[in-house]
Amino acid sequence: MQGPEIFLNELGLTVKCVVNPKKNAQLDAEHRVFVNWETYYLSDEKALVNFQKTAWKFIGKVTDPVSQMRFQPDVNSPTVVYEGRVFYFSSTENSTSFKKSPEDFATPVVGMKKM
Repeated sequence: MQGPEIFLNELGLTVKCVVNPKKNAQLDAEHRVFVNWETYYLSDEKALVNFQKTAWKFIGKVTDPVSQMRFQPDVNSPTVVYEGRVFYFSSTENSTSFKKSPEDFATPVVGMKKM
């Protein structure tokens, strides 16, 4: 699957790095991280490593792939890495359900609940 970088760069967009907002993010696959169903771009390798270690510090609300509820993850939020994507969960029960059959939950559902 192709990422959106070609389109974003053709539009001439600039995006601030969520780790270092004084810098522009690099809109390429090497500086892209997927968290739940959101996509984040980072400015450099240092920002990328920092984000990967503590993504919850830099992201807003995400959608739990099992309950489809929006929530703000924190240091205690359960996580699972599936196909290179980090998923945060609002509960241990939801992360356990995801682990049992991730293919059932890894793709976003149209009409997700908003909170």
